[in-house]
Amino acid sequence: ADHEIWLVGLLAAAGVLSSRMLIFAVGLGGCYWIIRKVARGYFTVRSPLDLALIPMLSMLPLTIMVTALPDQTMPQVFRLLLGIALYYALVNWANSPRRLNWYANGMVCIGITLALVSPISVKWFTNKLPFIPSSLYKVPLLLSDPIHPNVMAGSLVLILPLMLAILVYRWGSIRLVYRVAYLIAFGWTAFILIMTQSRAAWLAFAMAGLLVAILRWRWAWVAAVFAVVLALVFVVSLGTERILDLLIASEALGGIKDRMEIWSRALYMIQDFPLTGVGMGSFMKATDAVYLFFYIGPQKVDHAHNLFLQIAVDLGIPGLISWISAFLLVILSSWRVFRRGIEAQDGLMAGVGAGLLASQLALLMQGMLDAVVWGMVRSAPLVWVLWGLPSASLIFLERSSLAIESICNKSS
Repeated sequence: ADHEIWLVGLLAAAGVLSSRMLIFAVGLGGCYWIIRKVARGYFTVRSPLDLALIPMLSMLPLTIMVTALPDQTMPQVFRLLLGIALYYALVNWANSPRRLNWYANGMVCIGITLALVSPISVKWFTNKLPFIPSSLYKVPLLLSDPIHPNVMAGSLVLILPLMLAILVYRWGSIRLVYRVAYLIAFGWTAFILIMTQSRAAWLAFAMAGLLVAILRWRWAWVAAVFAVVLALVFVVSLGTERILDLLIASEALGGIKDRMEIWSRALYMIQDFPLTGVGMGSFMKATDAVYLFFYIGPQKVDHAHNLFLQIAVDLGIPGLISWISAFLLVILSSWRVFRRGIEAQDGLMAGVGAGLLASQLALLMQGMLDAVVWGMVRSAPLVWVLWGLPSASLIFLERSSLAIESICNKSS
């Protein structure tokens, strides 16, 4: 049972490369529930998300039943199940300070790995940034199915706030050589985020970084007020529609008008199928067949470009409520981990809590304009891997508190 995370993680990595491996990774994750029951007497430790996940899991048989495109739906169902399997594998494994440290550093390593493989795995668009040489965008691709820049940006923006917070909170307790290495890794990852030209991800990371600063230094509130005033000046001077066009416009879609049309079609689907959704992966076919676009051609929009609308389209309103409940519980768990770290003067725990809070803010900001961490995206399980860290940390802290309380009671 102790080797679950390595075996399931290996198959999960294979599932990222090939969707054919998803069923094997999910099957192995399910087998380990039985192995834990035999080895330890329980299927899994209790986690903060247990009750919130029940409605979402109950919607999966329905989405399989209602879909008209099982070939599109099944891989997405398996990615969701794989993400939840990884969540529980990590929560059960990370039960000591050493393993929690490995877990946090492992998330950092995932971000660095993504940044390192980005130049040869991302299908870069035309360079619009004058301060970056255009030659950097002409690196030959080594993948037959390259990654969209927005997808890479959506993954990096989840991990970068955690990297930043750990660096900030552990700065005085690590050696100089580690500081330099960490700064180089963080700088390269942030540079790749800039190269993606995803303005929504840039805004999300800016907000997340500001939150990390506010949690670390009181004077950062001044910077927050200044940022709000500066944003208001831009809105007044340029206009709301132009600001939104600058944030939203992409190679494939126009500005806010195109997004509003996409969002309206998603709302129509939710109104027509509020309890079941249209089936995971069916957005494009449904719009082309029933909910036709006026300004956008067919076969161009494969998701709702809004995380919350996309979840409701796929799994219905019950699935959306379940996901939002899990999201709020992750925020609460991250806050409790942060407070425990501050009280115990534990730089790693405080940094993990602050970084995870900032990551959730980035997820929220990015999710308002895109849905690149859900469903059809190969890196969709990454959100669940990230969500396991606050749950595992909180479970360990509560167990430690109970153990100390028990020792004190016996002593008295």
